[in-house]
Amino acid sequence: MLSELAVLQDAYVARALASSGRRWLFGDEMGCGKSRQALSMAKAVGAQNILVICPAMAREVWRSQVAKWWPERGDDVAIIDASPERAGQSKRHRAAWPAVLAGSIRVVSPELLNGEREGGFLARPNVFVISDEHHMYVNPAAWRSEMVRTLWRQHMGSIAALTATPIPNRLDGLWNPLDLVWPYRFGKIGGKPGEPPRVPWPFMFRYMEREWDGRGHWKWGAGRADHAEELRFRLSHMMSRITRAEIAHLLPPCQVVPLPSTGHGRDTWAAWLDEAALSAAHVILLFHRRASVDAAAASLAHKGGLPGWTIIATHGAVPAAQRAEQIAQVQAAPRGVLLTTMHAVKESIDLSWAERVLLAELYWRPATLTQVVGRFGRPGGVPTLLHVLCQAGTVYERMAGAVADKLQDSAGALRAGQTEGALMPAPPAGGGRGEPRPRPDDARRDGRDDRDLRV
Repeated sequence: MLSELAVLQDAYVARALASSGRRWLFGDEMGCGKSRQALSMAKAVGAQNILVICPAMAREVWRSQVAKWWPERGDDVAIIDASPERAGQSKRHRAAWPAVLAGSIRVVSPELLNGEREGGFLARPNVFVISDEHHMYVNPAAWRSEMVRTLWRQHMGSIAALTATPIPNRLDGLWNPLDLVWPYRFGKIGGKPGEPPRVPWPFMFRYMEREWDGRGHWKWGAGRADHAEELRFRLSHMMSRITRAEIAHLLPPCQVVPLPSTGHGRDTWAAWLDEAALSAAHVILLFHRRASVDAAAASLAHKGGLPGWTIIATHGAVPAAQRAEQIAQVQAAPRGVLLTTMHAVKESIDLSWAERVLLAELYWRPATLTQVVGRFGRPGGVPTLLHVLCQAGTVYERMAGAVADKLQDSAGALRAGQTEGALMPAPPAGGGRGEPRPRPDDARRDGRDDRDLRV
């Protein structure tokens, strides 16, 4: 059955290869195969050198992804996990640097990007760039956005950007991720008197519901709905999206159920863990705060833990490489419990091996909750029962029910009356560029001619 997913993935890879400059944004939801698509694209263009920019937590994940989808290149992966000038490195680590820098597949996190080092890598022949978790670059003024923009402006080769959340909570967050892959396609940053600093004026003016009045205030607009179809059309030549709803028949069951609390929160999750341990081999408890993870670990240690179980507590304060090793340790154990925060596992981590999951503390940020739940119920994973802990008889219980309903809705609302599906391209029906382009009456309101609207 998974071959059905491969056919859908390959169709979008073929479309990416036919795109302008062979640059593409794979906006598939979590677990729908973005890594495979990016590596398939790199293989198709015959990439000799590949630069993967990903969160620190995902560096080892990419080593395994290359070994899985391109096994003949599995030994070519070199991970940049520190600077060779960093004090306190072992002689062995320092001696390994020449081999790391000579690797043909380089994996590095945005925080460790070095303009001279990565610039030299991009100067190699036939370089393919993969930008994982591309929604990290929402803010154009952030240091990592500036670094990536500086590097990519001198790179004329192919780029595959990966993000499960192509449209963030606010539509203006879409501009910078697109501009990094296709510079100036949606206008430049600022540049006109009276504009807000660091804001892409043409994109904001055309596709946002609000406008800048030039006197230091935002003015809410009322006529932007007619441009949603135009944006969808333009994106259809720049990105693709596979939703979990499309491949629901390929996914193992992942049920999200509110769990009313019957007393003190600690007593409730402890009772839940005792019950879950009777029916599952791998259990995950997710908290919002690091202090809660430490308290839960101390509580389990005080009562003697679970005999015969591997129990690991980790959170964002633990170095990313060590965190990845800890999660792998729980997964490899015959019976294991992972205590961690939602923030620590929301990006680039496959948690589909867990059979029972408890959100013991709610993180009321829809994007984060969606990302966390997307780590479960993936192709090849196990059926998962995910409980959301809440106080019985309070508004939080109703909120938990609403969150469960929202997480089950793969489209998700951007704002009232506007769904993500309205702005995402549908699967290609037969070529694309021959379709008529929407022509709003005010196509020239922002001073650009029609050539600026073509993709």
